[in-house]
Amino acid sequence: MGASSIHSRVSDYQEEMPAKEPYFVVKPKIHESIKFDRFIAFHAIFLVLAGILQSLQGSVNGALATTLGGGFSAWFSFCVGIVILVPYFLIESRCGRTINFHQMFKQAPWWSYIGGICGAIFVLLITLIIPYRGSSISNGVPIVVQLVSSVIYDHFGWFGLEVRRISLLRLFGAMLMIAGILMISLK
Repeated sequence: MGASSIHSRVSDYQEEMPAKEPYFVVKPKIHESIKFDRFIAFHAIFLVLAGILQSLQGSVNGALATTLGGGFSAWFSFCVGIVILVPYFLIESRCGRTINFHQMFKQAPWWSYIGGICGAIFVLLITLIIPYRGSSISNGVPIVVQLVSSVIYDHFGWFGLEVRRISLLRLFGAMLMIAGILMISLK
């Protein structure tokens, strides 16, 4: 058996075997609108953490509101939040050097500046309501409303969002959330 004979048998075998793709290239196919990338696990962890922290924030602000008042509790929450946000901003923007403030104010739409107002009102309302209605209702109702309004924002592409039309599946999911909050509201 010569070298050319062995080589032809190996090449015949290689032609029969399908080429295997590396394991990290194969991405699961759940739905065409779901995009998997290398950051999906980190994003999922961060979103779960954000949800836990949002309900925790409402509960602890509500407890503080019962002793010191809702306005002070909401204000204090934002003051403590600055302790986290200022260092993050300074690191991310290299102490503000990477931001062209003049250009930013010229290009950003007017409505992009009301996020802080929305956040302050949200924190104040949750802080005022949670001592009377409890954590599950006080956090659950805004979450359901956020989901339903987000589906509407996506559908129309408002606020610069990518258009994602309302489908029967998305509509059914929103209805399940509404049904869930109604069940949680029952005693």
